[in-house]
Amino acid sequence: MFRKLLRALLPSFVPAEVDANYAFFDKTPENEPLPFADKAPVDDQAMPYENDLEGAYLDYLFGCDARPMQQSDSLSHFIYHQLSLLMHEPEQLLSHLPVMPASISQVLKELDNPDFDVQRLLAVVEREPAMAADLIKLANSPRYRRREQEITELKAAFMSMGANGLLEGVVQSYIKRFTPRPSIYYRQFGEKIWQHALQTADFAKLAASDSQTDPGAAYFTALLYNLGTMIIFELMIEAFNVVDPDVTPSSAAFKRLIREYSHDLTLTLANYWQLPQLIVKGLHHSRLHRIRLERSRAQLSPLAQLCEQADIASKLCCLQNQQQARQLSDHLTHPVLKQRVDTHLSGV
Repeated sequence: MFRKLLRALLPSFVPAEVDANYAFFDKTPENEPLPFADKAPVDDQAMPYENDLEGAYLDYLFGCDARPMQQSDSLSHFIYHQLSLLMHEPEQLLSHLPVMPASISQVLKELDNPDFDVQRLLAVVEREPAMAADLIKLANSPRYRRREQEITELKAAFMSMGANGLLEGVVQSYIKRFTPRPSIYYRQFGEKIWQHALQTADFAKLAASDSQTDPGAAYFTALLYNLGTMIIFELMIEAFNVVDPDVTPSSAAFKRLIREYSHDLTLTLANYWQLPQLIVKGLHHSRLHRIRLERSRAQLSPLAQLCEQADIASKLCCLQNQQQARQLSDHLTHPVLKQRVDTHLSGV
């Protein structure tokens, strides 16, 4: 997705006719300050990452790396630094993302409309073969399939999935395009992050049904929560391949870049796509990892508070250690989600 962009931004250290020039690192000192005043790298020990639920979740995605960031390899430092610069001026990055299909725009128009025109949405999807194929595949999944006969056309898919299922399917199909491909070093990352995204969306929809928040808006917003993480991972993997594909990337570099920039990148994407303000405000939970939770939570919209709780609940369910998950569950306060997580942990 970003190979052309990264080749323009990063030098390749793969030997060609001459040996690789690793002295290039001397031109980019590790302690060189970033050329902007509004942000600086975050000290992992200085910020309260929800009692480090974020750290535990990243360990689940990448595995534990005993080496702190400052002890990881110089190449990881270099790529981390260069991508940090890109995060602060993301215009080039945004221009390389897949174009938002017309079906997503149609879904956004219908999110708050209980009597939306299904036929109009179907007509739009029919002009997008990839989207139509994804919806038919989803209609044949255990979640929606209600008969033995295989579904092979779009209207039958709608009859099986229902109106809300159709809306959710369109959103899923588009967001899944950003799911990172399996890498040689982190083979399960893409599947893990996608399952977390789906679970967060399902939890948000569940919590919305117990409140005045629109379930469709909650599902859409929650599904976007991890988009920044997906894109940063893909950037990192492709960056290592461009610079030197034979080097094993440091998970510490991945974790730090995700912690510092994933939520801001998600918000940047939401504004770039000109999503409804309801959705954009619902994503403002991203600031929670930069400032103290107690002070910021009251400033969030009801949708943002709900989706933040869904995100926390899903991360707790991802953790393999039941005792660790219970110790990190203090910030999960939504009664329905808390009950769901308790039930999950009891069965672990």
